[in-house]
Amino acid sequence: MIAKRASRRKDGKSSFTKLANYITRESKDEEIAFSRVSNCGFDSVDLAVKEIEATQGRNTRSKADKTYHLVVSFPAGEVPSKEQLEDIEDELCKSIGLGDHQRVSAAHNDTDNFHLHIAINKIHPVSHRAVEPYYDKYSLDEACSRLELKHELQRDNRIDRSNSKNKEVERESGRAGDMESHSGIDSFKRWVKERKEPLGKALEKANSWDELHQELAKFDLELRPRGAGLVVSARNQKAFTKASDLGREFSKSNLEKKLGAFQEPSDKVRELDPDERYRKAPNQRGAERSALWDQYQREKNEAIAAKREALQGLKEKRQEEVAKHRKDYAERKEAIRKDTLLKKRQKRDVYRQLSKNHRARTAAAFQRHQEARQEIRSQYRVKTWQEWLVDQATDGNTQALEALRSSARRPKKGAERFAFMGNDQGQIFTPLKPAVQANGDVLYTVSGARIRDTGKQLRLDADKDGDLASAVRLAREKYGDHLTVDGDEKFKAAVVEAAVSSGQSVTFADPAMERRRQVLEQMKDAKQQGEKEQAQEKAQERQIQAWIEKRNETRGKTCDILEHKRFAESDAGAAIYKGSRKISEGLTVGLYEKSGVMLVSPLTERQAAKFRRQAVGTPVRLNKRGHVQFQQERKRGHGR
Repeated sequence: MIAKRASRRKDGKSSFTKLANYITRESKDEEIAFSRVSNCGFDSVDLAVKEIEATQGRNTRSKADKTYHLVVSFPAGEVPSKEQLEDIEDELCKSIGLGDHQRVSAAHNDTDNFHLHIAINKIHPVSHRAVEPYYDKYSLDEACSRLELKHELQRDNRIDRSNSKNKEVERESGRAGDMESHSGIDSFKRWVKERKEPLGKALEKANSWDELHQELAKFDLELRPRGAGLVVSARNQKAFTKASDLGREFSKSNLEKKLGAFQEPSDKVRELDPDERYRKAPNQRGAERSALWDQYQREKNEAIAAKREALQGLKEKRQEEVAKHRKDYAERKEAIRKDTLLKKRQKRDVYRQLSKNHRARTAAAFQRHQEARQEIRSQYRVKTWQEWLVDQATDGNTQALEALRSSARRPKKGAERFAFMGNDQGQIFTPLKPAVQANGDVLYTVSGARIRDTGKQLRLDADKDGDLASAVRLAREKYGDHLTVDGDEKFKAAVVEAAVSSGQSVTFADPAMERRRQVLEQMKDAKQQGEKEQAQEKAQERQIQAWIEKRNETRGKTCDILEHKRFAESDAGAAIYKGSRKISEGLTVGLYEKSGVMLVSPLTERQAAKFRRQAVGTPVRLNKRGHVQFQQERKRGHGR
């Protein structure tokens, strides 16, 4: 979880109404995942915004921005519950001293990362004083760490503090961190800080500025004054970072206490060859030594060269067009000057119109040129290393996917919930149209279910209803038929039911899940057997009824056939056995005469074999279920 204050206007003229409309999607036909109004007298967003605007209007002294826009972003795939979001919002606002202030919040899920927008009124609703949170990024960072533990959320990388007891947080802050996240390339700031130990030892041994500059030159670094302090800069590149990023001992005041007033490095020091220097390199493990990095550099250079060539051609074409227009304008102007038929006033009007037309044509040509430039820039846009890896992985390049997942600074996550786990084979299921994320996660949407492949885990994007059968099917493709599942009992039970109901031959590592699967399989088999028997009985019944109808039709043509009727409970009692008939393969019926009607009842194969040994005309007794007892067998039991 990362909480960050959004960029604000420098003139302090931000509009709370516009911000509220944006975060609540008033101007768009989009649904929001969660919205809330806090510390206002109204639950309606519209009325609450009017109340907040009125409160801000009560403060006429403050010229600063009166609105604080806080954005809370969660790791890809994590969607906290409504109760968790409310607690997170309350605690974050308290951490920066704005807990009692009026605010409107809304959560959006229109990107890969679920995020919460909080619009806060910096004017206190009672005192009407403006409250400006100072060093809020540190307060928010500490609050995020507490909340991640409290709600068992995934731990995210945020601020890198060299003096922090928590050494696991590795993300650079500020522009350096943004650059690393966007491009996948190590920043200069990180590269310098990774050499803090040898530079610190060099400072301890240095007795003069010249000695310190010599040690820095070994890394192609140089100390330069900037503002009221010093920066560490690359000697031959436009890259620098604060000297104090290496520690307090590198601050200007501490360095001058040790070495005296600052001195520039000498020409002799500047001519020293470095042992190593900063160069932009990928932050994925082993990626620099792979063919992927070489291929990226080659394609990048080709794109840059092609773009430069296209822009140069466009520039030359533009210069020719401008020269042509100027020549044409000059010739027309000269022709007007030499025209003896035009009077002075007429020439002045024609000159004015000619100038107007020339400006319009020049402006139109410039607009076409700008559009052509933009088209070239778009066509030959140079992708960052991370963007290039994502595109390669989307096309099925498993090595690119492995490089994305091997980043040395992937966020450390807590327990994976609602997940299938196994050994990562690096598969990419391109027919499912995967969406590869910058962190190496692959997002699939299958039958309405959003499934995220993180490598060793294949999990639902959140605790939401979805097609679990599709998730199980994908897990089988990735990890085989023996699955390990993590999640609460409800999720595990749903997975087992989905696997059994969809007819997938899987087993589970969890003994309880496996026992449940076996029970459900047995119940399913029994149910299917029962349904099969019911279907057979219905089919037999249709055949018997058809045979009865056919016999009754024949009865109308001949008088020696009795009326045939399907046996019913009301027909129980004494009757005369009239033999059996095989009306189809596997279906035999018994015939019994009673009160001038021929009763028809199905026989099992065993009954049919037994009844064939009985003489026609033998008295029988039928019970309500149609079971037959021959009179001579009364003492031996019932026939079936």
